[in-house]
Amino acid sequence: MSNLHWRPLETDYIRNPYKMYEQLRLTDPVYLSQTREYIITRYNDVKHVLKSDDYESGNRLTWLKKGVAYFDNKEEDLRAIYQAMNSFILMLNDEHHLRIRNFVMKSWSNREVDTIIRENIQMLLDQIHEREFDFVSTFAQPLPVFTISRILGIPVKDCRYLIDLGVAMTKTLDLYISLKDLVLMNNAAKEFISFFREQIKIKTERPDDALLSRMIQRNRTENVGLSEEELISIAIFLFTAGEETSASLISNALLNLLLHPDQLQLLREDPSLIESAIEEVLRFDSIVQLLGRVSKQKVVLRDKVIPAGATMTLVIGSANRDEEIFEKADQFIIKRKPNRHLSFGSGVHYCLGDWLGRRQSQLAIGSFVGRFPDISLPEQELTWYRNLAVRRLNSLKIRVA
Repeated sequence: MSNLHWRPLETDYIRNPYKMYEQLRLTDPVYLSQTREYIITRYNDVKHVLKSDDYESGNRLTWLKKGVAYFDNKEEDLRAIYQAMNSFILMLNDEHHLRIRNFVMKSWSNREVDTIIRENIQMLLDQIHEREFDFVSTFAQPLPVFTISRILGIPVKDCRYLIDLGVAMTKTLDLYISLKDLVLMNNAAKEFISFFREQIKIKTERPDDALLSRMIQRNRTENVGLSEEELISIAIFLFTAGEETSASLISNALLNLLLHPDQLQLLREDPSLIESAIEEVLRFDSIVQLLGRVSKQKVVLRDKVIPAGATMTLVIGSANRDEEIFEKADQFIIKRKPNRHLSFGSGVHYCLGDWLGRRQSQLAIGSFVGRFPDISLPEQELTWYRNLAVRRLNSLKIRVA
């Protein structure tokens, strides 16, 4: 098959990658691309790789370490990226992954999260006075910042500053990164490291009942043995994952409801459909489009022999549109049941914050639709952030009445 079928960096495909995915599914679902990674597009294959012990989490840390070393020789000091990411849960494997994941899960309580989210929604809704505004910057992005900040117990003196740092750090999930991207990520990493080092100092001296304090206390009282650098990295990961993916999901949810007015009307008539509506957004327009894996040994997938150490790109956005699994896969149907999408992954790396992303999006969209009886899309050219791994709208202008 021609390499022309895997062109994820082209503007048209960033805007709408689903036709490209469909082509690959139908013609070459285990496709060796021009960049020499295997592109996996069928649901059953993606799920198999996610759950199998024959593969490990993508070599992002290894790759970044090599990149940092390379650019270090060129008088570019990019070590802050690796320092910030040393304990990013989704990039770790085996015992290291299990140790960090269990530590976070033991510390994290979902008590009062609904109250926190509802209070933040109310605050943001009360600040909306215009009839036409950007939904992303006004509502979808600030909400998760205020929520994850309260969960962690950190102050939000400058919401926009934290959003910009989070957006820059999500580039670490992208598969194709330039030196310019690395410099931006490195600057964000330095800022984040400095911010959380100060917060850890404050929480160590004056502990409270929020997540960051609980992690510091547990690390000390249970002799977990995490260094300050590891605690900082975990905090950066929790903030970035909790903020950016939720912001994207909330934005994508409203956009797809507005593009399918019959489905929005169904939700207005029956607000209890909000749970299945968010699941359908997760399937139909996946927030996480791509995940990386590496084969630990020689494997066979759909009669193709894949050597040990091969890089694999699992196309979640394609698996969720697989016509062999989902009836009317290219249609947005908020009553869809069952809906076994793979947007939060599968296996040992299943997203540990899935419940927060789901709940926040349900409450956010339910409240927003309830507050405004008439929401429409003005004329605009929609653009997406240039990140292949995370599908995020740059802005979404809406009109309300």
